Amino acid sequence: NTGYMMFENPYTDDMCWITLTLLHMNEATGISKYYTAAKGIFDNYIIKRANEDQETGGLWLPWNTDAGSGPNACTQSPATLIAAKLYQKTNQEKYLDYAKKLYAYTSKKIVKADYRVEEPPLTYTQGTFGEACRILYHVTDESASIKNKYKTLAYQYINYAFTSGRCTSGNNILRHEGTSGDQSIFKAVLIPYAVNFVLDTDMAIANRKAIADYIQKYTKTLYANLNWDRYPIVFCNFDWTKPW
Repeated sequence: NTGYMMFENPYTDDMCWITLTLLHMNEATGISKYYTAAKGIFDNYIIKRANEDQETGGLWLPWNTDAGSGPNACTQSPATLIAAKLYQKTNQEKYLDYAKKLYAYTSKKIVKADYRVEEPPLTYTQGTFGEACRILYHVTDESASIKNKYKTLAYQYINYAFTSGRCTSGNNILRHEGTSGDQSIFKAVLIPYAVNFVLDTDMAIANRKAIADYIQKYTKTLYANLNWDRYPIVFCNFDWTKPW
């Protein structure tokens, strides 16, 4: 099956987002062609672009195919999550190895000490790397202390998005992240992964409760400012605290 070939893209991060979407579609529907295409994209394009990093023992992916293109968090984060999810699905050790190596490079060379996944910190990358850590907690074959580190970091990366003054506009409300087509959906990437964290009974109950409270607060804020004039098409502002 070569159904993955239509998704080849010079931008590695775009292929990662497409692959994650296909994996989510497979999880939601059980239709195997979505999973087959996702695995094909990862195997034949994404991971073939990976470079070894001797200093960290990790892997990094070029942002795009241009000469000299380097790694960035918006590619490393979804790629780590894809590899972990493929291991969860296939139980093939190579995917767990990819996930751990992509994680190793990102955590040692890109992530900051205060749990910023990138600079500037953006909600979608905080959520995606947090979700990657949560899945790694569930699938890793490492020691209990390493498993617990993944568990803690899953919370810290997601919590940073909800509490940091860099990702919020005060009062723990997610900030305006820009008006482009990309920027306008950053928060839409964070929230589902935050919900996954809340629903995961292996995560610490106090942390789950804290994130759940933030999600409910944002839901009320967003709902209060939605524009329903063209329902069922509904609009929201880039800043959820203001009407469209």
